[in-house]
Amino acid sequence: MKEVFVRAAAVVGRVVAGPIATSAVSARLVGVRPTDYDRVLATVLFTDLVGATERAVALGDRGWRELLDRHHAMVRRELAAFRGREIDTAGDGFFASFDGPARAIRAAQAITAKARLMGLDLRAGLHAGECEIIGSKLAGIAVHIGARVAALAGAGEVLVSNTVKDLVAGSGLMFEDRGAHTLKGVPGEWRLYAIKPAIPELSVSLPPSGRTKRSCSVTCSTDVKLLRAAPPNNPSLLDCRQPSSTEARLAGNCSKTTLPALLAFRSPPCRHHS
Repeated sequence: MKEVFVRAAAVVGRVVAGPIATSAVSARLVGVRPTDYDRVLATVLFTDLVGATERAVALGDRGWRELLDRHHAMVRRELAAFRGREIDTAGDGFFASFDGPARAIRAAQAITAKARLMGLDLRAGLHAGECEIIGSKLAGIAVHIGARVAALAGAGEVLVSNTVKDLVAGSGLMFEDRGAHTLKGVPGEWRLYAIKPAIPELSVSLPPSGRTKRSCSVTCSTDVKLLRAAPPNNPSLLDCRQPSSTEARLAGNCSKTTLPALLAFRSPPCRHHS
């Protein structure tokens, strides 16, 4: 009886190990390592606050921490709304990934716009490519390129690589050519593009952080909720909280003559207020 169990165990072992061994042999024959399968195509987004040190000095430790906490909460709401995944955060910057480049761009637009309403200047950069999966993190050349693209963006600007631009053809997104650039540590030249805002009237930035000037040439409504972007036709993800005092103050100092333009930018009504 003992010999029967031994033979049965040997048969089961061969059955289980057979496909694994065959797969390993096949991988060796075609020159592919098993680790090569641990890669995923993704659009990576990097954000960074411009002039953060100066702002922190002006506000003091406590004031800066409170503002940074609000900034982090806002970014995480937008990532959730546009189905992005937070990969890492360091200081005042975020690293996130998306499975769709158009949603990644729109998330970056929403984040930069809302950062301005908080009196913050934020830049963002995006690239798409295969990334290596290391635990819950992403790594690889595509990630490095995304970080380098973000570093070249200006305050309030969303900059993308030519790869991202080509992938979103037909999405309705508009771009401005920023020319060819050499990315530190990355071979060759890369053509970069800035995202044009969906509404030209909203392209003029609010007064830069740290200044006392209260006027701005962009016209807007005191109902800042209209600027709280959410993915189209997905009311359940709409952020319907009341605007902060800072947002309301900034909006209140602008003209109210282009409410129709803001309404055109509005997402579907919130299910709690429809």
